[in-house]
Amino acid sequence: MAGSGQLSGPARGKARCGAVLIEVILAVGLFVAAAAVITSSLNSAVERAARLRLQTHALNLASSVLAEIQMGARPIGSAGPEPFEAPFESWTWQIESIPYSFGAEEIAGLQFVTVIVRHTQASAAQRLTQIVPVPTSPGIGSEPASAAVAAAIGFGPDGHRLPHP
Repeated sequence: MAGSGQLSGPARGKARCGAVLIEVILAVGLFVAAAAVITSSLNSAVERAARLRLQTHALNLASSVLAEIQMGARPIGSAGPEPFEAPFESWTWQIESIPYSFGAEEIAGLQFVTVIVRHTQASAAQRLTQIVPVPTSPGIGSEPASAAVAAAIGFGPDGHRLPHP
């Protein structure tokens, strides 16, 4: 039965060893491919987490600048870009302010304020926009809401301490 296509004896053992070797090479190749995909996914996730951390930090800084504008610690007008103070020297802030309008009609006493925060080394930037009332006079009491807050904590409309009752 030499012509039937079947191997016998030592030739059959060598063929089996060759098949096992091919299986091992395929298994190693699949393992390397899977490891490459997993490593690439992990690197991408780490980069996204770092980018998200920078974006969140930029948003926090932008909301701080906007809060300073609302409290009157910073002027409403356009300014910047300016660097933040230590320990945030690698960040800059910029304020863009335009009068608020509804349709073609400008509404007096309101400003459309946009705070832009950028990182100087990384490509992180955040814009935060809000409609802010323009104070009619400097100091506490320049608008109804701040007058109510000032009265609640013991200050008059002129910014001076109220006498105790």
